[in-house]
Amino acid sequence: MRTMTAAQVKRVTAKGFYRVAETLYINVKESGRKHWIQRVTVEGRRRDLGLGPYPLVDTLTAQQKAIENLRKIYENQPIELNEKRRRVTFSQAAAESLEIRRGGWKNGKEAKAWFARLENYAMPRLGNLPVASITGKDIEGVLKSIWEKQNPTARLVKQGIFDVLGYSKAKDYVTVNVADGIEKAMPKIKRKQENFASIPFEKVPAALQAIRGINSKPVKACLEFIMHTACRQNEARGATWSEIDFAKKLWQIPAERMKNNRPHTVPLSLQVMKMLSTINVDSSPKATLIFPSKQGIHKIQSPSTIRRGLEAAGLETTVHGFRASFSTWANEMGYDYRQVEIALAHAVGSQVEQVYNKAEFVSQRREMMQVWSNYLEETT
Repeated sequence: MRTMTAAQVKRVTAKGFYRVAETLYINVKESGRKHWIQRVTVEGRRRDLGLGPYPLVDTLTAQQKAIENLRKIYENQPIELNEKRRRVTFSQAAAESLEIRRGGWKNGKEAKAWFARLENYAMPRLGNLPVASITGKDIEGVLKSIWEKQNPTARLVKQGIFDVLGYSKAKDYVTVNVADGIEKAMPKIKRKQENFASIPFEKVPAALQAIRGINSKPVKACLEFIMHTACRQNEARGATWSEIDFAKKLWQIPAERMKNNRPHTVPLSLQVMKMLSTINVDSSPKATLIFPSKQGIHKIQSPSTIRRGLEAAGLETTVHGFRASFSTWANEMGYDYRQVEIALAHAVGSQVEQVYNKAEFVSQRREMMQVWSNYLEETT
């Protein structure tokens, strides 16, 4: 096909699609209006890129734009699409993607968790940006603050961004998914050795049912309490009635009983409150321990007794492993990592921040722990 010169572009009035340079065309409408089109192939798919109206964009400028786009395609960089597509923001694309993906999830919880992670971590930085303008640096900025401290969550956030930009690419909002391979730009994370055997959180409700089948009531009750509260077993074994605030539905653990020597507050779900009320009715008036040993109401159950309870239930996990199961569930559900870490009685931030966070997240943790208890009690 012959190419047109700048003079010919100026003179042509007949409707048609005329080649001006490699990949560059002038599209003449029946009305006589002219518009620049660049026809390129990106990853095996043809794309028609609008480069603007003539003569507002002259021939030389159009040729320069076309060359720049070819360079970007060669270097696997994103290129600009038409004006309508450039206006689609990340938050809009995420909402569209959510509706498309919703049918592929088993239930609404997975969809809610996927979107919640994006809202908590990606939207503050990317939400108002047009997807066509998002760069690898933008995504690095989202991930760098959580990549090392919360790597499992960071990888889920990265996957969510990849999903949204993949959807955007399919819709021609972008030509390149800049999240592809972004983990190569992030620090390498050394995998921590797993010290405590655990089970996938999807199997924890079934584990709870298995525990309810063991004979020892004190062991059974203590393990149920541990699973619902995600506490350490020594905290549960030594729990006393004086630590329970029935009115506020709180478990106040004093500093001397905590691993980090700091007091810890646990919001109690409705299921836990019901269990405690039942135990309280059946307990001796002289009992101080909630889960005393069979050997005496003032004697704490031993770790081996609790461990044998797991064995009796046929569970291949450690008591501590339930905390890992809870943590994975909470992070996949998209809860703020700070409230998850505080629920596990882990230190987050400076001492001043820790005091603030504990007070700030009690209501949020209450909601989270209630959802966790509801999940545990689901029919298996």
